[in-house]
Amino acid sequence: NPLDDSLKHITLQQFYEIYQRDNKQRTTYNTLIAYNNAIKAFSPLLNMELVDITHADILMCINAMPYSVTTKNMYLRILKSVLKYAVTTYRIINTSPAKDIKQIKTRNKRELAVFTESECIQLLNSLKERHMSYYIACAIARYTGARYGEVLGLSWNDVDFVNRTITINKQLAKISSNTFGIKEPKTKNSIRVIPIPPVLITILKEYRQQQGNNYSILPLKKSNTSAINTMIRSIIKGKSFHDLRHTYATILLSNGVDIKTVSALLGDTVDVVIKVYVHYTEEMKLKATQQV
Repeated sequence: NPLDDSLKHITLQQFYEIYQRDNKQRTTYNTLIAYNNAIKAFSPLLNMELVDITHADILMCINAMPYSVTTKNMYLRILKSVLKYAVTTYRIINTSPAKDIKQIKTRNKRELAVFTESECIQLLNSLKERHMSYYIACAIARYTGARYGEVLGLSWNDVDFVNRTITINKQLAKISSNTFGIKEPKTKNSIRVIPIPPVLITILKEYRQQQGNNYSILPLKKSNTSAINTMIRSIIKGKSFHDLRHTYATILLSNGVDIKTVSALLGDTVDVVIKVYVHYTEEMKLKATQQV
């Protein structure tokens, strides 16, 4: 029986409003938009009672969606999250009708984009001449693997020059359509302390002497990456800011750093690291087999 008898005949649309209300404090603006778009994509189910929605109903919606496989998979993950909440928190349904629906597999998997060492040098040298804030942002990402919002959320208090570490405990994120602000990191795993090499220590010390005693490291006030990506692509074709994160991870994996450590430094789970960097993790397994 549901925790509240009044919820027995609740529709997907009505329950989604409850779900959003309960999770409002933990949801970023961009995540909220993604969730809203996902629920709209399942429009044939919105006025159906949760108890009446079947596995087949969801499959029919997914097959009819005019979106890419990546988008369909994302929308399915979101619907699963909402329905799981109806099972575990409110006990409106005994089991989620989406539980056993598998992600759609794609034949052509996009190759992971990473910077070569020479491209990293070229990028940083060029940005240092053209845009100092972007130079510092890319240097931090290159040597920490931090996300763009995490880099922009850094203050000088987060940098320990003595112990050579940077602490990630917040991010700059969208909080409304045209407003950005400091928020908690993406996940609990995202809160972390990252060791940094002497080269980044030198870069940050030189930059701080130029900048003065400002609280924030960077003056950038928007966390969308379109502007910085445009400049990066004008220097290195086909690359983006997020590819610096991939570069950081693949360098660690290629040099034998274990997956658990890499996931901790990235602020991701071990499963995510294995999935995203499967080629490098398979390489590690092969090396381990040879050693055994």
